[in-house]
Amino acid sequence: MTPPPAPAPAVSLIIPTYNRADRLAATLRAISAQTLPAGALEVIVVDDGPAEATRQVVQCDASAGWRYLTQTRQGATLARNWGAQHAHGGLLVFLDDDIELGPDSLARLTTRLAAHPRTIVVGTLLDPGQAPPSGDAGPVTVSFTECYTGLLSVLAADFAALGGFQDVTGGWPNWDDVEFGYRAHQAGYSLLRDRGAWAIHHDATAQTLAGTARRYQAAGQSAARLFQKYPAIQSHLPMFTDKGPLAWPADGLGLTARKLLRHALSAWPVLRALEWSERTVQRVAPRAALGPALRRWIIGGYIWQGFQRGLRERR
Repeated sequence: MTPPPAPAPAVSLIIPTYNRADRLAATLRAISAQTLPAGALEVIVVDDGPAEATRQVVQCDASAGWRYLTQTRQGATLARNWGAQHAHGGLLVFLDDDIELGPDSLARLTTRLAAHPRTIVVGTLLDPGQAPPSGDAGPVTVSFTECYTGLLSVLAADFAALGGFQDVTGGWPNWDDVEFGYRAHQAGYSLLRDRGAWAIHHDATAQTLAGTARRYQAAGQSAARLFQKYPAIQSHLPMFTDKGPLAWPADGLGLTARKLLRHALSAWPVLRALEWSERTVQRVAPRAALGPALRRWIIGGYIWQGFQRGLRERR
């Protein structure tokens, strides 16, 4: 007698990855410890390479019901959509390959989505060494600008109705998460953050100031293309308040002064001097409050440089 087919999984977890087998292995180990019932979870790894090392990592844990898909260097946005097209679960969770889930995170996201229709739920990302939330760790309503694909859950039907993720900037980082959140917001969806659905983000670019600065510079450059398609988004992102061109008298005295100061402190010679000062402070007085302030100004300067480059490309 032929056994009945296995029931479809309730949750499909989609992980885009590229050339980070070691980090992916740690991510998969954390998934194995989730408290979801057996058979409720489908894990889809989409290799944007592909690489044999990544394939081996996934195959080592094939008993967990994980699937391995490949595509040829089309980026994480299309990798997520490719995974969603092959998913069987009614609920989709998108997870980056450098994120280590807390044991109850998937169960909490599932419960939260079931209780809130027409909603996108994101988890809480922590830095390594940061303590998980304690006490009342319920959901909070957040802006669409806090939509991020590192740990995001949405009903499969809603994801399809919204048209999936889109790369509207053609650059990295391409703001596909904020753009998705904006389209969902325009369509009447709510965005919740579940503080108890936490995960540790092992972000390689955040380990050094230089890596962080390069990432923000690229984000500033691609943001100019994002704002070209969706001008309304810019006013919702405070990091760009003082990065645009002067618009006197509409800016007023306060904002005009901020823009002029930002312009002056973001010139390459000034940025180099700020970077030298930050290194000196780190060496001489690493606990001084001046260090974080210098890093904020340096990162802001790189955002400005990238944004100006993006505006020149638009013109």
